[in-house]
Amino acid sequence: MSSYPVTSTFALRFLAVALALLAAATLSHAHANGRIVKFERKTAGPYEIALGTIPSPPIVGALHLTVTVNVLDGGRSATDAVIMVSGVGPDEDGPRVGPVEARNNPTNPTFYDGTTAVDRLGLWTFTVEVDSDLGKASADFVLEVKESNPILQLITWVTVVVFLALVGLGLFPFLRDRARKAKRRKTRKPRR
Repeated sequence: MSSYPVTSTFALRFLAVALALLAAATLSHAHANGRIVKFERKTAGPYEIALGTIPSPPIVGALHLTVTVNVLDGGRSATDAVIMVSGVGPDEDGPRVGPVEARNNPTNPTFYDGTTAVDRLGLWTFTVEVDSDLGKASADFVLEVKESNPILQLITWVTVVVFLALVGLGLFPFLRDRARKAKRRKTRKPRR
């Protein structure tokens, strides 16, 4: 009997354990804003307000906004604020974005997350309004909305296709072996 089925079974088990460990390792540290690497910060009233976006820099289409609010006196995070974000595009007479409520992130209450969409290239002014027990304040953030990079989109698609091909190639020996075993069972003559 060949050791081939043992090898493919071992490979599948190894792949499953590796994926489970990878998922467990990343999930314990994941946040909705984990990809935001750059926050723009402004001081308004008793707060330091920070705004970050995904993607960074913003492109035409969906835009994820993450806001943090720190109290200047004491440096603590304001975790009970109501945050509203609105935006005005390069053509001030055109349609506006928002207001969008940035909701408190349940896994990390120092972050407030919201999603909107922008439909034009150019400089956008986003106003972040904060209302908490220390009072109301607002800050304006100017963000340049750029065209998306088609090379990055191509790289993403190539990565997905390669991943799916590798998974398919990894499953092929397992499925082929099962088909062979099933065929052998059907072709065996019953014993008398």
